[in-house]
Amino acid sequence: MQKWTKRKTAFKGTATDIVEPYEDWDYATRPPMADAATLWQPVYIRLCPDGSGAFTPAALALLDHMAKGVGQTVAMAGDAVRRLKTVIAREAADTSAAPYDHLFVYRPEMDSYTPLSLPGDAPVYEVIHVGIAVPGSDVSAQAGALPEASAHPVADAPVVTAVIDDAIGIANERFRADRTTTRIQKYWLQTLEEVNTSAPGAGVMLGREYDAAQINNMLAASPTEDAFYRALRPVRIDGDQPVMRRGYRRPFAMMQTHGTHVMDLAGGAPCDTLNAQDHPLVAVELPPLATIETTGGRLDTYILQALQRILDWVDHWPGANGPIRVPVVINLSYGVTAGPKNGSGFLEREMARLIDARSAEGVPTKVVLPSGNAFRAQLTGAFRVRGGKAKGFDWQVQAGDQSISYLELRVPKGAPCTITLTPQSGPAATVKLDGSATSQLWQWAGGAAPRGAVYVQPAPANAGLMRVTIALAPTATPGLPGRSAPAGTYRVTVANRGKRGATMDVAVDVQRDDTPSGYPIYGRQSFIDDAQMGARDRVTQSYTRPRARSAVTRRGTLSAFTTGASDNMFVIGGAHADDTRFGRDSTTARQPARYTSSGGNGRDPDLAYVSEEGRMLEGVLAAGTFSGGAATLSGTSAAAPQATRAVVDVLTATPQVSKAQIIDQILRPDPVSSSRRRLGAGVAASAPSTAGRVPRKRS
Repeated sequence: MQKWTKRKTAFKGTATDIVEPYEDWDYATRPPMADAATLWQPVYIRLCPDGSGAFTPAALALLDHMAKGVGQTVAMAGDAVRRLKTVIAREAADTSAAPYDHLFVYRPEMDSYTPLSLPGDAPVYEVIHVGIAVPGSDVSAQAGALPEASAHPVADAPVVTAVIDDAIGIANERFRADRTTTRIQKYWLQTLEEVNTSAPGAGVMLGREYDAAQINNMLAASPTEDAFYRALRPVRIDGDQPVMRRGYRRPFAMMQTHGTHVMDLAGGAPCDTLNAQDHPLVAVELPPLATIETTGGRLDTYILQALQRILDWVDHWPGANGPIRVPVVINLSYGVTAGPKNGSGFLEREMARLIDARSAEGVPTKVVLPSGNAFRAQLTGAFRVRGGKAKGFDWQVQAGDQSISYLELRVPKGAPCTITLTPQSGPAATVKLDGSATSQLWQWAGGAAPRGAVYVQPAPANAGLMRVTIALAPTATPGLPGRSAPAGTYRVTVANRGKRGATMDVAVDVQRDDTPSGYPIYGRQSFIDDAQMGARDRVTQSYTRPRARSAVTRRGTLSAFTTGASDNMFVIGGAHADDTRFGRDSTTARQPARYTSSGGNGRDPDLAYVSEEGRMLEGVLAAGTFSGGAATLSGTSAAAPQATRAVVDVLTATPQVSKAQIIDQILRPDPVSSSRRRLGAGVAASAPSTAGRVPRKRS
């Protein structure tokens, strides 16, 4: 019998007020494993200070616990070990350890939410975030040891270009100074974590790190780029566990890869034209499974670890007289569609904290992000409900979707309301909020696994909102009967039980769950709809524009990664290169690309770059997978790395400069501007000559 049941704790017995819905629902809907191996989870923690404010006792306790292997309940990667040692060393020298008190540890799945304790039950750390369990965590050894940190002198040059992306063709000539000399000084090929449970203290391996000398040796030993990638990426790197088969692919058998294209736009140049030391690159390649799961449930932990590693690299940059700290501009052409979008989300909050702390120490540190491509995707809603009234919308969940579907609502904590989810087939769930911050969990039982869940929690780092996360099992589970949710229309109704005249604002976001380009088709995107959709869209000529009273909105469609409260973050929109279709002079105005997202909550893109070179020539031209090849990439993912290149150029010329000054210098050569909020302060002039590319002929 199918029914909704209220539970006091989450599926693993963890209190509902601290559970992470994406992690917990993955656990609840996971197919049966072939063996009983313990799965481990990445847990982002903050060390707890003792009574004197020192973090050293907690750091020592954590190191001691891992070394002794007490029940083998804690594992760490090499950089986490180094952060703990850095805490101890800095406090011994009477220096603040605050920048290093946040780190990742790995805990067995059933222990992930439970912190360790010192004698007397004093906590060693507090749990900030728990990531989804790592499949196949059973073998291998600790990642390479990192050098001890010290207060290295700050230098203004070189300005390092860093890229975090998927499938980066590091052997491409666009990233080399000559045949066997790479410009990539550091490269981390991330993989799914591997925990050595047989040797206490051995730690965690997350792929392999390469320096320039190792890459150069591989280039010299490889007669072709294909041979280089075969040596770099053995089959084990891509993974072949059953849980990963949906993400298994061979990216370097393809003409184009996202990471190669993005890194070319950010820092590529013709071979022999740039000095490897003066124009250095560093890169982190994310695991395939993190990319294919577009909800961000896995992505945020890998990105944050990549960011920490990049900052470690540029804090130990080789200088003429020893290590120095150098400026860095980090391009992250990724995004998710659902989140608080007010800077309080886990990844955007931690990104802002890390880059602001380093910039405050006098080392310019910037992150460049795409605004997102969800403007017309019907993934965002916003509406107001008056007291005693109700308003609803339809959530369309597609058939044949093998991915989990998520919908998030945010309602004021103090406003009593009722949220009802009515499936097209199946029982309805009615969740009553009484105006307090009380957490709830409702589970839709029936079949071999739960079909759905509703999590109600105080929004992270924002006590003024309640976060309601609705999770649905895939609508297609081939070979696993009884584990799917029905496809079709789910009616979501929000009723304001407050007094007449009292209003309540509701924000809605559907999480992205479609399959990225280049991967086997796996997910199909759900979306929201209502009867007020259907106005004519003059750009697409379709009748899909929301009317004024629609619950669906195109405002606030920015990627949830872009809303961190930091002046060191740049959010980049996409624009068309010309506007002849609308009879406008292309030298005085440009239009946003049809997909580029719009701001909200006082946050708009900072500026825009051309992401569509023409109406008949879509995308932006850059490097293909192998040297000599070229391909096009559309989307704000192609706009952001152009801005990264420009920010690097500005910082190289003027190291200590504000965000407003950087934007002004970027826009100054090109008079093209726009009053459109989706384009921020204006559209910057692309510089294909810098990248060694010639623009395609425009229509």
